[in-house]
Amino acid sequence: MKHQDVKDVVDIHLDSFKNFFLSSLGSEFLRLLYTTIMEDESGISIVYETEGKVSGFAVGTDLPNGFYKKLISKKIILFGLAALPAAIKSPGIIPRLFRSLQVPQQYQKPEKQANLMSLAVSPTAQNQGIGGALIKEFANQCYQRKVDIINLTTDAQNNDKVNNFYQNFGFVLSNEFTTAEGRKMNEYQMPVKKTL
Repeated sequence: MKHQDVKDVVDIHLDSFKNFFLSSLGSEFLRLLYTTIMEDESGISIVYETEGKVSGFAVGTDLPNGFYKKLISKKIILFGLAALPAAIKSPGIIPRLFRSLQVPQQYQKPEKQANLMSLAVSPTAQNQGIGGALIKEFANQCYQRKVDIINLTTDAQNNDKVNNFYQNFGFVLSNEFTTAEGRKMNEYQMPVKKTL
């Protein structure tokens, strides 16, 4: 991912995750988030281009322990300003934002792990193998960084297509949990192996 890709990445995110928490924080927050992930040494950020235009992306980190907290603390004032309009509109998002900065217990494990935080393909470019290509390249990046396991979480309910997609690529369900907001989530893991 390059700086000039971030606007397209944000647009794809907003198209793909319409009613999700991060989307509710607005495009400026997302722009700052994806830029900061791209610039961080532990960030993994990949785009897929079709005819010179970004049609999909995958982002994550090879240091999931406290990653969000580290990112936000680097640019806390900018993130605060970016989240301010959403917080004024819906003050209830503030506690949720603080909860998202906490270290998830499932990542405090001895193996070197990576977290696939977000993967999306433009609605106009789906069913062309782009998601699979992004998974493979993400796994290759993890292999080069000597990561043992890739983690991800996704919604458990009304999300069969996404759950089946990850299972077809070798992700195995490792945990089920419910968020403070009542969302039932599936956590998946996949051992890292070279896919080139």
